[in-house]
Amino acid sequence: MRISTQAPKALMGGYGTTDLNSFESGELQLLAFGSDTDPNDLVTNFLVFYQSNTADIGLYDEYPEGSGLFYDVLDATVSSPGIYFFEFRAMDRFGELSHSWPYLSVR
Repeated sequence: MRISTQAPKALMGGYGTTDLNSFESGELQLLAFGSDTDPNDLVTNFLVFYQSNTADIGLYDEYPEGSGLFYDVLDATVSSPGIYFFEFRAMDRFGELSHSWPYLSVR
């Protein structure tokens, strides 16, 4: 079996059903889709970054399994109105990271 050393690809990043208001708690649903060009490798999760730092948020739940579609539903409280930019990067089982998916903004 030959394993490619190419990084996975982040193909989509976005929101699911989300209801956030300033100074109130609510749910933030994040979705991402990725793939790997190597048929013997696969995307295992997505890392989420805020201001170029790991945001302690990872999208690990894949549904259906093997689909490359990852999500998480987070309880969040927006402490001040604004626009917050998040980056998504796909990770494969060898720890290779994709390029960042373009910024996702939360208002």
